[in-house]
Amino acid sequence: MVHKKTITAASLVQDGHPMATQSVLADFAWKRDSTGSETQTLYFHLENGCVGFVQIAWVFLTLKATIETNATFFVPGHPCVFETHNGHNLKVAKDSLGYECKGLQMSWNKDHSRLSVKYTAGRERKASGVAASFEFVRKSDGYKIGDGKNYIGEGTAAHYFYPAGEITAQGEINGAKFESKGSAMFIHAHSANIMPYNVGAEWNMIFFVGHPESMPKDKRNAESASTYHVLQYETPESYGSVNCSNAGLTQENKLKAVLWDTKVEHHDLTKDENGSGYDIPKNIIFT
Repeated sequence: MVHKKTITAASLVQDGHPMATQSVLADFAWKRDSTGSETQTLYFHLENGCVGFVQIAWVFLTLKATIETNATFFVPGHPCVFETHNGHNLKVAKDSLGYECKGLQMSWNKDHSRLSVKYTAGRERKASGVAASFEFVRKSDGYKIGDGKNYIGEGTAAHYFYPAGEITAQGEINGAKFESKGSAMFIHAHSANIMPYNVGAEWNMIFFVGHPESMPKDKRNAESASTYHVLQYETPESYGSVNCSNAGLTQENKLKAVLWDTKVEHHDLTKDENGSGYDIPKNIIFT
């Protein structure tokens, strides 16, 4: 039964106005202004095959704020590494260009053209944990759908994107040191006046990086890459089970297309062999 409705950012865009608009620096500033959650996340795809993300997450429920670091690193031929740790206290500079918690530091320059990230949360907890540093060079303008905000009951959920950039990384995963470069994207997410679990009942997030089959392998790099990303969730049944999505296509670090009604279907589900309890789809359809 629907008790409260969801109004998407896309549905509020008036006829004759662009569906997507360029994001501004203020869209990526920390808010931490009410009951809800907030994340700053760097997603990456390296030329050595490593893919993953690093994230600072802030959640405020009733009278308590919780800070977490979350990170995933997958290297082909090795088990996927997922780490989540208590970040304790979040420190944010007045201009919101720099922020850090226990185990993770992120720092932008003034025009958000470069981001430095240092992740040590895993290594600080155990000797086999992950440690890595990243330098992200933004190559495209940011974007948002409408004003970026979906209205869910009495609350809001917003996402702002830097969809394309080049990244260099070094660190140690699975006991092996590495140094590589590749493609990356950055997302700031913010929800207000709504419990985090009421934003989405199901979530999908993907970040694909590739090159034309006809391109010689020695010409394939981050500068010549194409990327496709989707962030999609469905609000809970009590909020109408409404599809909310953001998707974008970049080519050679330029944003070429933005989509706002992408649906995701999971097919041929199998139990995760790593024991997570999740059903993992062998095939996924994006429409």
